[in-house]
Amino acid sequence: MFSTWLCKLIKQGWRLLLKEGTLLQRVLKAKYFPSSSFLEALPASNPSWTWQSILKGRRVLVEGIRWRIGNGRRVRGDQDPWIPRPNGFCPINATEGRGMRACDLIDTDQDAALVHAIPLSSSDVEDRWIWHY
Repeated sequence: MFSTWLCKLIKQGWRLLLKEGTLLQRVLKAKYFPSSSFLEALPASNPSWTWQSILKGRRVLVEGIRWRIGNGRRVRGDQDPWIPRPNGFCPINATEGRGMRACDLIDTDQDAALVHAIPLSSSDVEDRWIWHY
């Protein structure tokens, strides 16, 4: 069972992911992940207790988030979690190469069926992170 402390850390990580441009996000980004995203940030050599704690919460966060496809412009088809599957959200053969198109990644009937089931946006809505579970 998750402790209240861990739940608060996960929530803080969720805020860092969704609310870009907040003061906390800008400060942490400048110090700990200036050239990457929060999800791709590597542990620092001498991190603060706060940052270490947020990274502990991030481990749980990444297991349950995925992209909800809108216009498809923000999602990297071969790297980002976006296919709503029970065992992870990346395409099955995503490790074969970088820069692949979505159609190159879908070689199983299971993935093809899941991708076809994703509703298309009728407007130019941005892709967004969602908690899958």
